[in-house]
Formats: sequence, C-alpha cells, structure tokens
Amino acid sequence: MRNRICRVLGAILSAVGIVFLLLGATLLNLVPLSGGFAERSFNAALIGLAAFSLGFGLTLRQAKQEGRRARTALAYGLVLPGMVGWVLFATIIYALQDDLMFSPRSLSLDRAAAVKQQYPRAEEVYIQVGTDMLHGWFLPASSSAQAPLVLLFYGQGGEASRYFPMAEKIPEASWAFINYRGYGWSTGAPSQDALFSDAVTIFDYFAQHRLVDKNRIVALAGSLGTGPAVYLAANRPLAAVVLFSPYDAIAGGVAQDLIPFVPTKKLLRNSFDVVKYAQAAQSPVFAVVGDADQVIRPDRSYRLLESWAQEKVQRVVVGGTHYSIYEDSETWEAIRDFLLKQGIINMD
Repeated sequence: MRNRICRVLGAILSAVGIVFLLLGATLLNLVPLSGGFAERSFNAALIGLAAFSLGFGLTLRQAKQEGRRARTALAYGLVLPGMVGWVLFATIIYALQDDLMFSPRSLSLDRAAAVKQQYPRAEEVYIQVGTDMLHGWFLPASSSAQAPLVLLFYGQGGEASRYFPMAEKIPEASWAFINYRGYGWSTGAPSQDALFSDAVTIFDYFAQHRLVDKNRIVALAGSLGTGPAVYLAANRPLAAVVLFSPYDAIAGGVAQDLIPFVPTKKLLRNSFDVVKYAQAAQSPVFAVVGDADQVIRPDRSYRLLESWAQEKVQRVVVGGTHYSIYEDSETWEAIRDFLLKQGIINMD
C-alpha cells in the first residue's frame, strides 16, 4: 500500500509540475500583452520545476527500491504525468477561455463622472439588443451639421471611455464609443456572435442619427475589435475601414501562436475566423501593422489583407509593437490622407 501511494503521489506531483510549466510558458508568450505576465510566468515555472522534480525524483526512488526497470520508471514519472498534465492544462484553458479572450473591463462611477466632466458634449447612449443593453457615448463633431462618424471597436480588456483621446486624431468626424456586452455598463456577456451582431446594431442605430451622414460611416478597430469591424464591412455599406493589428482568426490563429501547446481551433468556442468576411467586404480598408507585434503577428494581418475584396492600403510601422503603432504620428497622417481621398473628410 505504501509503495502504491508513493507511486501515485509522484505521478500527481509530476503532472502538477507539467501543468505549471505549460502555464509558465504560456504566460511568457503573453508578456507582450502586459508586462505583469513576466513575474507570473517566472513564478509558475519555478513551482512547476519544483513539483516536477520532486514527483519525478520520488517516482525514480520508488522504482529503484522495488527493482523496477528504467522503462517502467519513465512511464510512471514522465509519460503518464505528461499526458495527465496536458489534459489538465487543456481543461484549464477551456474553462477560462472567455476570460482569457475578452477580459471585460468595468466602468466605475468615478470614471463615468470624469468622462462627463472632461467631455461635456458627449451624449450617453443606450442601445437595446434583445434582453441586453449596450452603453456608451456619442461625441459629436464641432460642426452642428451632419458629419462623418467613426465607430470604434477596441481590443481585449478595453473599455470604451478610455479611447476618447482618439477623437482628437480625426476631429472632423463624430465618434461613437460603445462598450461590448459585459464591458463597462453594457449588460450581458461577450461572445463572437454578440460582438458581430452588435456591430450591425450599432451601425443601424447611428445611421439614423440626425448628426450623422450615413454615407460616411467609418469603422476604426484594433486587435480583438478588428473582427467585428471586418464582419460589419461585409454586412453594411461602410465608407471605409481602418484596422490596427487585424487578424485572420483567433482560434487556430492568434490563440494558437500564443498557446501552442493545445489545439485552440478545436478548444475555443469563439473562433473569430474573419477571412470569409474580408472576402465579402464592401468598403476599402487601411491597415496598420507593426512589424514587431508579438501579440498579433504580422503574417496574421497579411493573410487577412490578401483576402480583402476591395481597395486596400497597408502601412507597416517599422519597430511597431501591438501598442506603439497607435502612437505613430505619421500613421495618423496617412489615415487622414486615406479618408480624404475617399471623400470622407475634407480640409475645410
């Protein structure tokens, strides 16, 4: 009985160690998203190494005492724990997939009050979607006449009010900052289907707005938000689309690059495979790609753009990362030139 307990304990410790080692490697891949992942990766790797070493050592010792062959010791100490550890890790990824993919950010009362104080002209917007309600803001252009509109679709872990400064980049247009379901004060839960259908609902809502020129509505999106924007381009007559770090797919694509240890295409419920929508796009696109982007690799963006059905303009920011590309002044000048040539904004 004691020998059996030692074998089981050794296998469990080894399996737990493998789970933590896989977790540490995954967190290391996520460091470009947030520097905070670096310390977590290091800690997970240390725990994993300690647990695996202890478990493997216990298994080898027990095997030696029982006079078992090395092949049997390896089976109990490495192969079996490896299989169990991989299954446990895949189960964890499956269970936490929505938190990892979306990471909804809330909106505090203090933040909402700050927005109202800093942007007194911003109008709060509530849009009914089934039993849920989308919340956000409409920031009108300085002109009282109908103006172009920029619909913002932000990235994972964002919250719409944080992107108000972007409106200064294209002041000739009005801007719509609407939170996804589950983000900010929007109710419900985020999903691919929810984000896609809500993009259409948001377009239809603002196309009827008295201050919006429905023929000059632009979708501007980054990272996760480029998926809904591409879907919208295939289903509504946008005047143009501006994409920062677009992707071809998340499941089996971006997620596979970041978590190479499990088959994300089969594991993730929300695939965000948007190539087919790019092939049906009804509007021109301006895409911004950072050649040093380690979150959404440039080849993911290139694959999407190769499929784009309409005119496409591509700007590669040398040394640009997933975040720094938004700070490149020449990129915003190029975007303005693009919108000017499309007749969406003018120099007046």
